Amino acid sequence: MTTSSPRQSLALCDSPAAAVALLEKLYQEQIDLITARFARYAKGDLSDGDREQGVYPMISVEIPADQATETSNLASGRISDINCYSTTISQPKLYRRYLLDQLERINRIFTAKIHVGLSSTPIPLAFAIENAAGGLERDRKDALPNHFHTPNLMKTNDEIVDGGQIFQDHVDSALSLFTAERVDYSLHRIRHYCATDPDYFQPFILFTNYQRYVDEFIEFGLEEVKSGKAEMLVEPGNRVTGADGKPSCPP
Repeated sequence: MTTSSPRQSLALCDSPAAAVALLEKLYQEQIDLITARFARYAKGDLSDGDREQGVYPMISVEIPADQATETSNLASGRISDINCYSTTISQPKLYRRYLLDQLERINRIFTAKIHVGLSSTPIPLAFAIENAAGGLERDRKDALPNHFHTPNLMKTNDEIVDGGQIFQDHVDSALSLFTAERVDYSLHRIRHYCATDPDYFQPFILFTNYQRYVDEFIEFGLEEVKSGKAEMLVEPGNRVTGADGKPSCPP
């Protein structure tokens, strides 16, 4: 299944913009819930009954049977049924432009209904709060998995891309190639290896095998910014140099 069943009913959105706005609102509320709960845990104030976990928002798209390729023209005949596609979503603000583009494309092609709500898929603590356990005492750090969800590596896979969810009975079809937890895993891998927030990344990543290539690229980037061809150069540690040529922090 592309996502766990919703924890609450989904809301019908009247436009892609409304759907993305609701995704952003729900996601931030869930991150705030996790942050507040972790703060209580760090202070030793988390009670036994304080078990509510933050979850990913989800989006679901309904396509009429006569417009969906899966049911309208099968070799075995026609199947009259609404086609539902859904997925969990992480970092909707980061993906706002992409989400709007994809949903608007769907609206242009199909008579679609877009629903948004909360899934029952928990947001792992490590994906909600960067370096959450860094300042904890050892005993509280060891007990974290008893109170907060950790990344589920069994589910951060390529099952959808590999075709493992095609035509499964009683589940929605995949609306996205990757679920929210799989996306978060990749975003945090970028941050881990590049020491830079994913927000700054452009469509391509260049891998090099010599430090001097990186040094040359930094010089090139600074010249691009100076000439006005680029807005800023972002280095590891989110060190930003803008048009004024003054970096935001030491290297």
